[in-house]
Amino acid sequence: MKIYPFFTLLLLGCQPHIKTTTPASTSYHTEASAKQFLQLTVRMYVNSKGEIEKAILLKSSGQSAIDEKVLQAVRRNQLDPQLFKHRQGITIVDQPFMLEQK
Repeated sequence: MKIYPFFTLLLLGCQPHIKTTTPASTSYHTEASAKQFLQLTVRMYVNSKGEIEKAILLKSSGQSAIDEKVLQAVRRNQLDPQLFKHRQGITIVDQPFMLEQK
């Protein structure tokens, strides 16, 4: 199973609202349209060290076992501390995922 994140971050912290979007490549859209995907969104609470203190499911894929596996994987990871070192407190990151069904 491949995970295709949309790379849309909603950062709430020192600044009111920052929304950063990285556009997907053309080949991604061609590939995505030919296959079936599950979509889900995870909200992460990240401290200034890039550690994920809490992760919750905002939008389910419709398959609870898959949702739980993604949440477990997210909770085991850490984000790049350089992205959060100048922020005090907790930063909220909403991360959508697309999971390829085989």
